[in-house]
Amino acid sequence: MKKLLLKLFCLSLLFSCNDAMKEKLPDGDSDIFLFETYELRELFEALDSANTYLKSITVINEKTHTNEKVEESTLLNDILESEDSVSAFEEFANENPLYALLYPNVNEQHELIYGPVVGFCAVKDTTTLNAYLNDEVIKQFFPIDVKFAYTAKAFDSDEKFVKLFALRSNKDMQGYEISDVRDELSQHTNSPEISISLSQDGAKKFEKLTAKNIGRSLAIVIDGFVFSFPTVQSEISGGRFVITGNFSLNEVKVLVKKIHNRKVYF
Repeated sequence: MKKLLLKLFCLSLLFSCNDAMKEKLPDGDSDIFLFETYELRELFEALDSANTYLKSITVINEKTHTNEKVEESTLLNDILESEDSVSAFEEFANENPLYALLYPNVNEQHELIYGPVVGFCAVKDTTTLNAYLNDEVIKQFFPIDVKFAYTAKAFDSDEKFVKLFALRSNKDMQGYEISDVRDELSQHTNSPEISISLSQDGAKKFEKLTAKNIGRSLAIVIDGFVFSFPTVQSEISGGRFVITGNFSLNEVKVLVKKIHNRKVYF
């Protein structure tokens, strides 16, 4: 396993990105959703099973789509600097179709990192990764309530990669009124953030939600993207929480307008 993760670390540097595919915030008002999350360690076995299944499918496809494979190699040659790099990536991708797109969230010792971040994916590869994760066979490897979502913004300076999260979907979510929403500057980092206060009913339910998830992360989702994923340190009373992230002041102000007079679902 360590050899596999080391290869992933090296080969992830070969990914490229189409700048035209950078995500933008959708127009219109939006509700906020608070999701409980899965830990990567809870899903890694399922990811491995999915990778093995995709490898078996790849072997079958290689026998019937030889011409497609040649064309793909030509595209990779255009993207990567050397033929050796192309060859190494193709070999790895054939053996590990899922991990060629999704680099698991591991540390320098190749150990799984605690938290809800499943891994990292090049923006250009999100469509293919979505197709993999929505495959009916692959879905059977995962818990029935798992729901995958990407970060709203790329996390690297070149805006090439996004993080993938595993959320716990909940069909019984209820919406609670927002009593106050405003843009602020963090007292700790002086970075722009959004402060949200819930109505009295929402505050009581939020207190129970945080008590249930101490030591775990809650994902704050807007328009299907994860904007923040704070780890709950203790039970939170009063119904106030903040959305933080690598956001500009203008982006924060846009978000405040989007969620004004909307609801928080959890």
